[in-house]
Amino acid sequence: MQTQHPDTLIAQHMTLARKLAFRLARTLPRFVDADALESDAMLGLVQAARTFDPDRGASFATYACVRIRGAMLDGLRERQHLRQTEVPLVFLSLDKPIGRDGDGRPATLGDVLPNGEEPVGAEAETRETIAAMLRRAGPRDAQDLEDHYLHGITQEDIAARRGLSPSRISQRLKAARLRLQEAACPSNN
Repeated sequence: MQTQHPDTLIAQHMTLARKLAFRLARTLPRFVDADALESDAMLGLVQAARTFDPDRGASFATYACVRIRGAMLDGLRERQHLRQTEVPLVFLSLDKPIGRDGDGRPATLGDVLPNGEEPVGAEAETRETIAAMLRRAGPRDAQDLEDHYLHGITQEDIAARRGLSPSRISQRLKAARLRLQEAACPSNN
């Protein structure tokens, strides 16, 4: 297969990187810096262009989606400690009236706050997206992905449960991620 120069790949796929950054930014809280997210996406694109091997069978757009998303998530993790500032603690009564509801009765903070049973906003949308993607995966892949990414179970623990080596679990997780990302990520080629 003929390989394209990395600069050409970058120029042809900058729109893809911006689109992925915008899509991820919509699912995150407003305080997340969208420009930093886009910068991370561009870094991921550059890394993808430098390390892409067309002989492995995947299109560059598919490979770039994986690297771009990974770079954005790495950037978010690196900047997470920056936003963890100390905030003074305030005690509020959940029973104290804060206004009136639609029927004219006193409404309390306890009435209007989510009860914690249902995820709200972007978290709910992200969980729905993940659940839909897991339904598309096979049962084995879905269980491995769910255990590792949603429940935080280490690859070593998953390996022990399945009677496999940790490296085999790592391979299975990687293959499952790639299959899901290929299904979810639009291809430009």
